[in-house]
Amino acid sequence: MQTRKNVNLAPESFRRSAVPRRLKHRARRRRRILCLLPVILVFGVLAAALLRFMPALAYADIFPAQATTRRIKDVPYISQLPTLPTGCESASAAMLLNYYGCTVTAEEFASYYLPTGDAPHTDENGERIGCDPWEAFPGDPFSETGWGCYSTVIERAMNEFLTNTGYHGRASERRAALSPKKLY
Repeated sequence: MQTRKNVNLAPESFRRSAVPRRLKHRARRRRRILCLLPVILVFGVLAAALLRFMPALAYADIFPAQATTRRIKDVPYISQLPTLPTGCESASAAMLLNYYGCTVTAEEFASYYLPTGDAPHTDENGERIGCDPWEAFPGDPFSETGWGCYSTVIERAMNEFLTNTGYHGRASERRAALSPKKLY
């Protein structure tokens, strides 16, 4: 009697798997994912260590202006509270001026040199009006209803202080040179 070499002598029920093909595929996919999981975890831990121990490297490509920012030490602290609840701009300008040898308090700076304007409010026609925060401080920095202004206002106020008090120097606004291409 002749026999074939490739004859499967197993009963029919064993030849075809009782597990459908899609379940086998899912099982294979799960095994692949489980094999990749340790690799993903190792890279995640390395990335976390990089961010934790080398923040300057991590942020240098994302925020180039902040990577080169210098910190000024020994700046005298002047609190804005309790007299200037919304006058943080005046307090920080006074701190910087005092650091460079000028004598001014945050209250004096806000009272005599900070230009103020109308706080945003609704007029009789229902339109919202108020001063431009690029031109003046909206509201009163001595009250809790004051708003806040941008750096151009503080720059002008600091230059007015320097001119009126006889100190030699000039304040200038320093912006990060980031183009929209670099941001996106």
